[in-house]
Formats: sequence, C-alpha cells, structure tokens
Amino acid sequence: TVALARAVDPSAPPAQIYARAQAAHRRVQGTGSGADVAASAFGGAFRYRWLDGAAAPLPAGDGAGELTPLGGGPQAVWAAWAGEAASTPALVGRVKAWGATDPAGLRARYAALSAAAEQGCAAWQAADRAGLVTAAQAGYAAIDALAQASGAPLVIDAHRALAALAAQYGGACKPTGAGGGDLAWLVGPDAQAEADLAAAARVAGFRTYRFEVAPRA
Repeated sequence: TVALARAVDPSAPPAQIYARAQAAHRRVQGTGSGADVAASAFGGAFRYRWLDGAAAPLPAGDGAGELTPLGGGPQAVWAAWAGEAASTPALVGRVKAWGATDPAGLRARYAALSAAAEQGCAAWQAADRAGLVTAAQAGYAAIDALAQASGAPLVIDAHRALAALAAQYGGACKPTGAGGGDLAWLVGPDAQAEADLAAAARVAGFRTYRFEVAPRA
C-alpha cells in the first residue's frame, strides 16, 4: 500500500503516505497496528503505537499512530523466516475472544508486552546491545505467556528452536508482529555474535535475512 501511495503521488510527504496506506491497510485487514506501514513510509528506527478511534499526530481513518524517532542502535538487524506464514486477523481474533472472558488477564499480558517494547526502545536509543538482548527475551516471554493464556499459537516450534539456538550465542529470538510464524528477530550481544547466530540458524535449516536500517524519509 505504501508503494501504491507513492506511485500515485511521489511528492507526498511521509505522513500523508502513511495516512493513505494505513487507512487502506485497516480497511483490507481489519486490524493491525500498522508499524510495518509506518516503517515503510518513514524509514529509520522509532517507537510506535496505534490508537483505535483516537486522535494523535498521524490520523489514518479509524484511529491514529504515534511515532517517536529513535537514535542509536545497530545499523542492520538480522531476522529468520519461521517457515510458515501467519494471519494477523486470525491470531488477534483468538486473543480478543479470550480477552473477552478474562479482561484483567488480557490487560496484564498487554502490559508485559508494552514493558518489553519500552525496554527495547530504551536499549536501542542507548545503543545498549545487552539491553536489546534482555528486551528481546522479555518480549519473547511476554508473547509466550499471552499464547499460553489465550490458546493462540503466537509462539511456534520454529520460534522455540531459534530461541534455544540464540541462547547458545548469548542472544535472543523474538517473533515479529503478532507472531505465529513469519519473521523472527535474531539479537546478539554484539555484531559478530549476531552474524554467527544467523549462520547457525542457516545451518539449522532457516532462511535468514540481514536488513539495513533505512534512512529516515
């Protein structure tokens, strides 16, 4: 959707590109924070959250996004393909269905996810690789706890295998997005450990990808 919006109006500012693409994304998928949409529109590293039905600096139809650029952090990140695709609407639907029966439990697990994300943002800002590993571990634990409580398969066997492998290199694995498959971040205590972890993941049969952190638009 970002590529289409840019094709329609290449001169449009990033905020306008984001608003158009996120509105289309929400109409088609029906859910999703749009963090990937924001990354495509703005570039760089940032703290982001989506607010359903709320007013914020980045309105996009049925809600708005909040985005705070982050400095520091590595210039590239590694990810591994979990081997199967995941449906965000299906996973979110299962979590929400469980949450309707246990609102307090859902809030507690969302709070743990949010705390891990804030920890990761702070570590990135400080260029603290040890802190990034700790935050990724906390994020994995929070997602796994939500999966166990809700019955949604947010953490799959591939994630568990990657997490066990990452631990051997002093690192961590964290599912991206809603989890359930797709890509998982591979985080190491330093750049060499991260590259070695990615190489070991390839030997174990995973496809790995090194992503450059895009310059901000």
